[in-house]
Amino acid sequence: MNLKKYSSRLPLPFLMSTATLLAVAACSVASADIITLVGDNASNESWNTAGDWSDGLTVTTNQDYDTNGFLLRSPNTPTWASTFPTGSTLTIQDTGGVGGAGNGALVIKSGTLNMGDVFIGAGGVAVANANNGSNVSSTFNGDNLTILSSATSVAGSAAILKGGFTGNHLAVNFTNLLGSGYLSIGETGPNSINYSLDIADASGFSGIMHLDTGNLSLASGLTITSGDFTMETSDNTLNFGGNNLSVASFSFGGTSLSADTYSSSQLNTLLSTAAFSGAGSLIVIPEPATSAFVFGGLALLMGLSRRSRQSK
Repeated sequence: MNLKKYSSRLPLPFLMSTATLLAVAACSVASADIITLVGDNASNESWNTAGDWSDGLTVTTNQDYDTNGFLLRSPNTPTWASTFPTGSTLTIQDTGGVGGAGNGALVIKSGTLNMGDVFIGAGGVAVANANNGSNVSSTFNGDNLTILSSATSVAGSAAILKGGFTGNHLAVNFTNLLGSGYLSIGETGPNSINYSLDIADASGFSGIMHLDTGNLSLASGLTITSGDFTMETSDNTLNFGGNNLSVASFSFGGTSLSADTYSSSQLNTLLSTAAFSGAGSLIVIPEPATSAFVFGGLALLMGLSRRSRQSK
C-alpha cells in the first residue's frame, strides 16, 4: 500500500492512533528484552544460577538484567575477581514490594567485582565477603554508575553502597557517575567500614551523595557541578587525601556552607567536629544555572544602560 498516495485522505485521528500503537509496540518489545530475577539467590547461588532468571539461562553477554526486587549475589570468589558478562547491564532496584526479601540488592561475595553499566534505584550494593571465616574487603569496578531518580532520601528508598559487616571495606571505582537520585554511602552499615571513592567524571550527576556512616576517602578529585554532598554529624569521617571535593552545595547535618574553599582544619573548626582530614579542600561552587542567571542579569543591565546612553 502506498501510504504517500493515500495519506492525504487518512483522517488525523487514524494517523495519531496508528502512531500511538506503534510506540506502544516498540515499548513492549524493549520491555520484553529485560531479563529479570524471579527469586532470591540462596547462599550457595549467584548470578550464574540459571533458574533464578526469567529466561532460565545463566547470565551472558550483551543483555539487560534487573534484580526486580530480589537479592542477587556475585560468585563466591573472596580473594579474586568476578566479571559480569561484557556488554550486559544490571539494574538494581526494588519494584514496589513484588520482589523478595532482598528488595533489589546486589551482594558482593568477590574480592574484585568488574562490571560495565550499573543502574541503582531504591536498592543497593552491599559487601558480605568472607574468607576462611573472616570478613574481607572488596573492590567494585565499572564504567557507568547511574543513580536513578526513583532513589530518594525517604527511608528504604535510597540507592546504597555499603559494607555489610565489620571488615567488609569497599573501594568503588567508576569512570562516570550519572543520574539524579539519592546515593547513600554507608547507610546503616558499621561505622568502622572504610570506603574509597574514585570517579573520573561526575559531571552527569545532579542528585545527592550522602555520607551516612563509615570513613570515606577520596582516591581522586571529585567534581559534582550540579549535585549536592551531605553528611551526618556523627559516625563518619571524610578524608580528602590530596584531592579536592567540588560540589554545588554542601551540608553537614543541618548546617549548609556558603560558596568558598575550605581546608580540613577550617571545616573542623567551623563545624565543631573532627570528621575532616587530608591536604585537599572542599570547594563549594554555584550551580551552572545560578551562574548563568547572574551573568545573564548583568549582561541585561549593561545592555539597558548602553541603550539608555545612546537614546540621550
